[in-house]
Amino acid sequence: MIDYKRKDFAGFWNRFIALIIDVIVVSFIVFPFALFIGLISPNLILVEVPFGVFTTTTTISDSNDKNISIEKDDVLGLWTNFYQISESVDDEGEKTTSRNLIDSVTKMSIEKTTSSDIEFYVIFIYWILLEASVWQASLGKKIMGLQVVTVDGGRPNIFQCTARNLFKILSAIIMFIGFMMAGWTDKKQALHDKIPGLLIIKKSHSPSSQQDESRVGASV
Repeated sequence: MIDYKRKDFAGFWNRFIALIIDVIVVSFIVFPFALFIGLISPNLILVEVPFGVFTTTTTISDSNDKNISIEKDDVLGLWTNFYQISESVDDEGEKTTSRNLIDSVTKMSIEKTTSSDIEFYVIFIYWILLEASVWQASLGKKIMGLQVVTVDGGRPNIFQCTARNLFKILSAIIMFIGFMMAGWTDKKQALHDKIPGLLIIKKSHSPSSQQDESRVGASV
C-alpha cells in the first residue's frame, strides 16, 4: 500500500483543465471525419463546428405564436440548418427554451446524428483506452501531470477504467456534485473514482517515480 498524502492527489481544477484539453483534442479528431461524411451525405449527419466557430445564426421568421420562432444556422457556408425555438413558462414562472431541428420545407421536427453525438461516444472510448494503457492517463491528464491508479498504486485494468468513465454520467446527473466531490473528499476522489476504487494522483508521486527517486538516492 502506498502511503499517499492529500497533496499527492489531483484536485478539481487540475482535473477540469485536463478535461478541457481532452474535449479539444477529441473535437478536432472527430470533426474532419464528420465533415467528410456531411459533405458526401448531408442527410446522414448534422455537422456542428466545435465551439460554434464559422457558424452564423439568424432569426428568419416568427410564427403567429409569440413563443415560437425559427432560426437558421449557416455552417461554414456549406450547410444551412433550420431550428424551431419554443419558449414556455411553468407554474412557478420559470422560462424554458427548446431548440429543435426542423425540415426547411415542412417545418416538421427531424432527427439526425450530430458530430457532437459522435464526439460523446469517442471521448469515452478515448478515456477508457488511454487510462488503461501504460500512460494510465488521457492526453489531457498527461499534459497536466496526472495519472490514474488503483488504491494500492497499481495500474487499473480495462474494466475499472470502463466503470470509472461510465459512472461519470452518474456524477453529472446529480447536478455535477459527483465531480465536485474531488474538491473535498480525503483522497480528492470524485464519485466515479470512489465506486471502482481508483485514485487520480500527480505523476511525480506515482510508485514508479518514487522508485526512480530511490534508485537515484542509492546511486548517490
